[in-house]
Amino acid sequence: ALRAPAQHHGQAYTLTGPAALPVAAVAAALSTRLHQPVRADDPPRQQALSGLDQWTADILDNIHDRVERGDFGEVSPAVEKVTGNRPTSMEEFIDTHLDHWRT
Repeated sequence: ALRAPAQHHGQAYTLTGPAALPVAAVAAALSTRLHQPVRADDPPRQQALSGLDQWTADILDNIHDRVERGDFGEVSPAVEKVTGNRPTSMEEFIDTHLDHWRT
């Protein structure tokens, strides 16, 4: 985008990795590479929303619905289109930054 800014002026891109992954898959990949258990907790909805003001609870409830439906599971070709490089997989990202999770 910086090499040819005119081509991207006024454009909006959804930048994703090469695969749509549930949080549990990310936790499993971290567990494998760290050689220790990592879990993805998904508290019951009412517990997660308990104590929040109604406005915030409504927003988070909507996000929860959208996650359950897979609305955020989009995979886009934009990274490669804009940068010329393939997107980084979760495994590659973890391997590159593994020391950050170990500290």
